[in-house]
Parts: sequence; C-alpha cells; structure tokens
Amino acid sequence: MGDIMELLWLLLTPLFTLSFIYGGISIFSIISKLRNRVWINPEVKVGTSQNVVILLPLYKERFEDVRNTFLSIISQDYPKDKITLVTILEKDDSQTLKYVDSLKHMVVAVGIKLVKVINESGRRGKAYALNKALNVIPKNSSIVIVYDSGDIVKDRYYIAKVTKLINEGYDVVGAKVYRVGGGVIGKLSYLDTLLWYNVALPGLTKLIGYPLVSGEGLAVSTKFLREIGGFPEKLTEDSYMTMLVALKNRKAALIDSIIYEGAPSTLRSLIKQRLRWYKGYLECLWDLISVY
Repeated sequence: MGDIMELLWLLLTPLFTLSFIYGGISIFSIISKLRNRVWINPEVKVGTSQNVVILLPLYKERFEDVRNTFLSIISQDYPKDKITLVTILEKDDSQTLKYVDSLKHMVVAVGIKLVKVINESGRRGKAYALNKALNVIPKNSSIVIVYDSGDIVKDRYYIAKVTKLINEGYDVVGAKVYRVGGGVIGKLSYLDTLLWYNVALPGLTKLIGYPLVSGEGLAVSTKFLREIGGFPEKLTEDSYMTMLVALKNRKAALIDSIIYEGAPSTLRSLIKQRLRWYKGYLECLWDLISVY
C-alpha cells in the first residue's frame, strides 16, 4: 500500500506543480490586464498586398473539412491573384487527392493558384510534409501561412493583417486557435483553449519575452523560413519555431484573430494529443540545453 501511495505521489506532484504555475501565471495575467497588450489587431489598408503562399498538409481528411478550409481561404478579403494555395498530400492517400481535385474549381474560379505536392517518400509528420513544399514556393512570395484541414478563419482580413505585421519586421505571427467540438470532450477543449489564449498565454508571453505560437494559421516570413532551413522537423514544430525566433533575436507577434479547429472527439484522442505536445515541449527543452 505504501509503494502505491508513493507512486501516486510521484505521478501527481508534477501535475500539481504545473497546475500551481499555470494558475499563478493566469492570475498575474488577469491582474496586469495583459490580454489587450499582448494580442494586437493592426489596421489594414485596401490596395497594399504581397504574394502569399498558403501551405495545407492533408492526410486522410474528411471531404467537409477540406471544403470548409477552401471556403475559409476564399472568404479572405485579399487579392486572390496574390495567393498560391499549396496542398500537400501523401502517395497512399488517393481519396483526399480526389477531394482536392473535386474542389479545385472553387479556388481557381476566384483567381487563386492551386498547386498539388505529392509526398512520394513516405509520411513522417507535419513538418516533413511542409518542407516538401518549399521548393514550389514562388521566389516572389514573401510570406508563408500554414493551415490545417478543417481550419476556419473567422477574421476575413487575417491574411492582410499578418502581411502587414511581417512587412513591419515580424518574422513569425500566431493567432488564437480555438478547438471546438460536440460532447463533453469538445466543450472542455474549447474552454481549455479559451482560457489558454486569453488568460495564461498573455502572462507567459510577458514572463518569457516571446509568444508561443500555434501551428494552425502560423505565418512566417519566407526569408526567415529559408534562413532556418525550413520548418523544424519536431513533434511540436510551432514551439520549436518560437525557440529559434528567440535564439536569433527576431520578432514574433500574436494577432487577435480567431481560427476554429476541430477538437479531439474522445478522451483517448485528447490524452494522446496532450502527450504528444508534452513530449514535443521536452524535445525543445532538450535541444535548447544540448544544442544551443
């Protein structure tokens, strides 16, 4: 019995410690009213635009998710002839390829250029897939934005705003990514992300000096992306990107725009997602200590 209690204590102590730290940062954020200081909402002028590339990695997706993301991109108030949409597919995923082909007319009809990249070397994760598309990015494109299938961007000026910020000297721009879904797990995921982006993250950003960005809706200057050799092929490439921004003394920003993404549907998938995040964070920490 004593051994069991000791094991439980060893397992629960880190959880309690993290909860205490999370709570302390959140209280600090609320008291200091950091939300309005960390999240920025730049004004944009109609008529100023640059060439933008949107990378959309896909793997065994639902038709509705691909369609919703295409519609979200089309709804952006940005010159469509300045947008190149690059879909990245896997060689063993013929069904998603059919979905893209059947929906192609939607984006082409409004003037968006659609490029398909097929990864023939086997699936190795999101960052690897993204890097497969780097060679097709036009040389005159100064900004790369990453979407995930099912992402719905609520701010119709999102592309215009991140373009403005990167033109002003920021190399990385992140957004609020709310994970939504039905059932108890979906509601808990939404509440969790709501508190994270509006309470905890502003406090953490103030403390460490750099914002932690999410991989969905992530905007990166093409120059910086090529400088670091592409997307870091890590479990949490977005967190690793933040680390590289800090190490190279570059600028990152958080834009007050909301992106809706599907939440895990089961407790099992939620736990699996969180474990992957935690493992990725530890990987970032280990590289920070051992490599840099």
